[in-house]
Amino acid sequence: MWLHAGRRPPTLRVGAIPQGTQVLTVQGESDAIVSLDEVRRLHEGSSGAQCRLLVVHGEDHFLRFTATSGAIEASARGMLELK
Repeated sequence: MWLHAGRRPPTLRVGAIPQGTQVLTVQGESDAIVSLDEVRRLHEGSSGAQCRLLVVHGEDHFLRFTATSGAIEASARGMLELK
């Protein structure tokens, strides 16, 4: 996934991101550019209270049909209410 960048793979493990930061990853289930398995590995060891993964079924990398700005905003608001 990240080998082309010549860097270590990013991680959302506990302690890897600043305390109080909320992370929402929106991933298309059928993404051929960044696979769902790769994104799940990114989230391994993360805090469920701090990091959320939203998988949009039937979508690709560009989330053209269902991940509207309103849907993403609603998910982000839901994360903020978890504090």
